[in-house]
Amino acid sequence: LALRITWASENFCELGLKEMSNLLDFQNGIYFKKGIDFEKLQEKNNNQMYEILKKQGIKPEAPYNLYDFLELDRKSGDNILKKLTQKGLVVRLSHNLFIEKQALEKLMQECLNLLKNQSLDVQSMKEYFNLSRKYAIAYLEYLDKFPQVNKEAEKRFLTNI
Repeated sequence: LALRITWASENFCELGLKEMSNLLDFQNGIYFKKGIDFEKLQEKNNNQMYEILKKQGIKPEAPYNLYDFLELDRKSGDNILKKLTQKGLVVRLSHNLFIEKQALEKLMQECLNLLKNQSLDVQSMKEYFNLSRKYAIAYLEYLDKFPQVNKEAEKRFLTNI
């Protein structure tokens, strides 16, 4: 709590939480309103995170921005992304890049279609998909794992399989 309210000291936050103990429950490091079903609360947060990632498509926000938007602490947000990844709904491409699986699959299919007529590199990915360098590199590294893709001097080509 002290991390979210920068002006409040840790002691002040602890005092506030003690004073509100008749209104709050505490489970798995999370305070929540008494009477709320913790499992339903977690499921709601999971669904919200997934829907946001789904809407953001191939340009998802960094996890900490999603956590702020959903008013989640880092531990809870990390756990949600871990669960979504384990369920196969989200793919982790780097430490701060999580993308909805269907959006990634669609992008990879578009990349493979482009490779039928041209090579792909960071610059062409940036231009064709209107991506930042961060996204372009992550997606090309993921594309490199495909057996039909060959990388030569930072350019990707389809192999003759």
